[in-house]
Amino acid sequence: MKKSLVCKIMVIIIVLVVVGVIGFYFFDRSLYEILVESNNNCDGKEYSFNYDGKDVYIDCINDISIKKNGKVYKLDDAIKENVVDFEEILNNADKKTEYWDGGSVLYQYKDFTIIDYQRLYDKDCNFIVIGNKDITIDDYCD
Repeated sequence: MKKSLVCKIMVIIIVLVVVGVIGFYFFDRSLYEILVESNNNCDGKEYSFNYDGKDVYIDCINDISIKKNGKVYKLDDAIKENVVDFEEILNNADKKTEYWDGGSVLYQYKDFTIIDYQRLYDKDCNFIVIGNKDITIDDYCD
């Protein structure tokens, strides 16, 4: 009976350790800060990187970076180096607005906005723009 109790306690300890390690991995992976230096000089979007087959452009922002574990990465480097997942950034928006134009989505955050265009009636309007908090869905596609 004593041996059975020791085995149960060991199994419980091992399970708790495994769950703790897995939880720490996911908890640590999600702790990051997005640093944005916005401006009102919106003189045209500039190519930044490709995400999921779509070109991602930056406009109305001087700089957008990710701060994680005391290091600062440019957004495109953070995504390429798997510091942060772009989908995770999209999922953490303060507000998400979906449009009936084929699937465009506007993601709003405290300091910036991401627009994921997907318009069925305009094949040239299939890209992503990251801009200051004031950009709108109508700014880049007619």
